[in-house]
Amino acid sequence: MKYFNPNKFIVSLCIVIILLVKMSYAQNLSNLKVPIKYDYKDNMLSLSIANPFQTPIRIVVTSIDSTLNFRFNNFGFILLASKQDTIITAGEIENRPLLMFKVLFGDPSRAVLLNPMALPYPRNRSYKVLQGNFGKFSHHSISSKYALDFNLNIKDTVCAADDGYVIGIVKHHNTGGNKLKYYDNANYITLYHPTANLFSQYVHLMQNGSLVELGEYVKKGQAIGLAGATGFTSAPHLHFNVYKANTTGWESTPTTFDDGYSSMQIRKGEILSTKK
Repeated sequence: MKYFNPNKFIVSLCIVIILLVKMSYAQNLSNLKVPIKYDYKDNMLSLSIANPFQTPIRIVVTSIDSTLNFRFNNFGFILLASKQDTIITAGEIENRPLLMFKVLFGDPSRAVLLNPMALPYPRNRSYKVLQGNFGKFSHHSISSKYALDFNLNIKDTVCAADDGYVIGIVKHHNTGGNKLKYYDNANYITLYHPTANLFSQYVHLMQNGSLVELGEYVKKGQAIGLAGATGFTSAPHLHFNVYKANTTGWESTPTTFDDGYSSMQIRKGEILSTKK
């Protein structure tokens, strides 16, 4: 007879909670530095923000000063178009409070154009789906529910799903494994697709496996990286996800592919083939 072990249950529950918290966000975009400066002169605040990227961004401003915090919260967020800069001033600031900033990518007020995408690997190739939509292991949060894991091997070619700009690259990691401590060690590439108003992400790439540069414009089907096994993974594979912007950041969204596949219908164990 097996006996209930409360200590083991608590540890397992904590691991699940940590995993859910981590999986509730897309891969970290900390390599994207948005130049933000502010200073005070007399009772006037001057806030300068530059958007160096080929994607709209939203800046959420908060402060420990309740009055100033109310002003910015009432304002919502600061929306900047691609490559746009702005200067914002505010008067009657008695103190010089610290400001904090959160950067969100994309403009949720713009419509999404759901044209078919390319599968994220070269033509005339077939790969097995290791985990599909709403996968029990990790595809069950708002940021991962429509993600697909393909069994690409190390050094297999990863291709852009659509035309767009490279807005995020991490390529220096060389470790991975089936433990949460490796979660932030994944190499990946993030693209923004301006026509569709969508983002796509390609995760677990090998060290120095990026074939593109930050800010580069890529074409649909173009080789952009090499698959690997970095980050939180038990085996080499490609984690592919498509996002749309929402009010709190972005969320995983379904898509269709040129070869007749619909991401909402793809399940674990299927083999998806690209045509010549």
